[in-house]
Amino acid sequence: MFPEIREIRVSTLQKQESFAVKTADLSYCRNNIEIKLAVPAKGAVTALQLSACLTEREDGLGYPDAFVPEASLRLSVEADAFDGFLAVYQHKAWWARPAFGTRPEEIPEKTQLLITQTDGNYTVFLAVCGREGRADLKGGEDGIILTFSAGRPNRKTLRSTALLCGTRSDPYSLLEECFSFAKELQGNDFLLLKEKRRPELFNHYGWCTWDSLGRDVSEKAIIDKLSELKEKGLPMPWVLIDDGWSETNPESLTLKGLDADRERFPGGLTETIRLLKEDWKVPFVGVWQAMKGYWYGVEEGSEAAKALAPFMMRYGDGALTAGFTSDKAFGFWNAWHGKLARQGVDFVKIDGQGSVPLMINGSVPEDGALRQLYEGMEASVFLHFGGALINCMGMAPENVWNRGCSAVSRSSDDYMPKAEGSIAEHLLQNCYDSLYQGPLYVCDWDMFWSEHPEAFYSAVMRIISGGPVYISDACGHTDAALIGRMIRADGGILGCCGTPKPFLDCLTNNPLASGKALKICNTDGENLYAACFTWDGDTDGIKVTVRHEDIPGPKAVAYLVYNTETGETARLASGTDYTFTMENRSACVLELVPDPDFAVIGMLERLLPGAGVRVAGKSAGRAAVRILCSGTFAFCTEKPVSSVRIDGKEIPVVRKGSLFTMTVERENAEAEIYL
Repeated sequence: MFPEIREIRVSTLQKQESFAVKTADLSYCRNNIEIKLAVPAKGAVTALQLSACLTEREDGLGYPDAFVPEASLRLSVEADAFDGFLAVYQHKAWWARPAFGTRPEEIPEKTQLLITQTDGNYTVFLAVCGREGRADLKGGEDGIILTFSAGRPNRKTLRSTALLCGTRSDPYSLLEECFSFAKELQGNDFLLLKEKRRPELFNHYGWCTWDSLGRDVSEKAIIDKLSELKEKGLPMPWVLIDDGWSETNPESLTLKGLDADRERFPGGLTETIRLLKEDWKVPFVGVWQAMKGYWYGVEEGSEAAKALAPFMMRYGDGALTAGFTSDKAFGFWNAWHGKLARQGVDFVKIDGQGSVPLMINGSVPEDGALRQLYEGMEASVFLHFGGALINCMGMAPENVWNRGCSAVSRSSDDYMPKAEGSIAEHLLQNCYDSLYQGPLYVCDWDMFWSEHPEAFYSAVMRIISGGPVYISDACGHTDAALIGRMIRADGGILGCCGTPKPFLDCLTNNPLASGKALKICNTDGENLYAACFTWDGDTDGIKVTVRHEDIPGPKAVAYLVYNTETGETARLASGTDYTFTMENRSACVLELVPDPDFAVIGMLERLLPGAGVRVAGKSAGRAAVRILCSGTFAFCTEKPVSSVRIDGKEIPVVRKGSLFTMTVERENAEAEIYL
């Protein structure tokens, strides 16, 4: 059942009204304020839809007031007491982060996703942002408060789905249903992740120029890095040329031209990209852009302004950039993207998206302006780059809900390799923000340094994320051995492919703050992987317990657990657990194979061993396995093994207890195991 809505407070420019809600469907009119609430349900999910308008006064004197732009409507939602909660809230204009607690008043302002837990049951509250405004949750002494904000002045009507809610023992399937129902109620004008196509290039790892070069990026610096990678025997499937490549005014931070800075790229992007693709065998090259053109828009009177003039307008914050209609936005991006595509660019990263809702507020009188901006931008990206786009700095709900079809979005603040201890916050943001964004996007956990005191920690984060994997190492500072544990010879990622989820015992509390391990689960084929992370705890080691009942979502009756750090194996079945010890500030991957009697573990040198193989078929006495990369192949069984053949030839096998290992010298080998 939907929690009882106890009262509504309506704010206008002049007064505030309050009244109690007595039924699920309500129509209320007093003075010049008319409100209707509808509470439709589908399956386990209930929605709250609102319709409010300001009408002419009964005495006919004057025009109706307008809703205030912020917190135009305020609803107090009664909620049962809970043992703990997770709140994903917007803590900056462009980023979100998690908060945890046990009391309603601890729920932060601008919460977008709230999950409460009581006695093994979870209640999901999902705030919705529509074309006519956004909903936010926060805590109060008496319960949960929902506010709906018009987002612009002079609005006299509000109509939107504001909230999705439900209770279930599986919060993750419930969250998926909330997004699906929201999509239906919003008119199916955006796609869920399961309806999108992941850009193929992000199945391979890459290198981004930002954390090593910053705005000092140049053709020479990029080639120097590629030369180092070649010497170390590493492929480079894609390169992202980040901020600093374009013609800009460094003082006003505005865009001056649509070409590359000729001091840093003497032959322009065309020549640089030709060199990267022909001489250095980089298949894909992308460039960075800002949603406004550059951080503060396009410079008036510049070559860029002349080229884009038919498609631009000046907003209230002073920015000169794409007009807010979809045709103007498409014209703006099409002119630029068409030029980039002709120069050989294959994909783009569009940054600074969270500043655009702030730019629009107070500048645009029409509803749905941001949706139209995104429609134009995404249409251009799909036309010229097949949808290959990284959305960045765009975790405000206006961004999350208004992108219609692009598949990849950053899920955290920037990776900060020079900030001591920042990796713990980076991990928390990505883990829990992925719950909020995961039903709609492939979550990008950002770039990382492979040569760093916490490099292994970062590598495990990226390989469990299911998103893009890319380094930002400076020249001379790439750990080829660590990268080699994450990829195939062609640079293909040996990682998870689903949306990561914290184990249930980590969902509504912050384990890293209590000296415990944060456990994150994701999938690759039939196998599950549990990435375990510790931060500060007992100096003698942190005891980590993985319980079968805490595995997110549907689960097998039993698993064979392989600890990739210790080589230990164990059986994990319903009602049991697996316990081991980790050091402070360390990471570990557990592979969970859903066939404990005959478990194909995979390639032991890889961070995710099972990602290096594919089980082609099994029968009572034979298993066929395709081995994707060279190294030590392993499987586990208590049954007697008669022989193992690689590409038809029998090979020697080493047995240690129930663990069988053998050396495979080439990629894409065919293994046959006879029991």
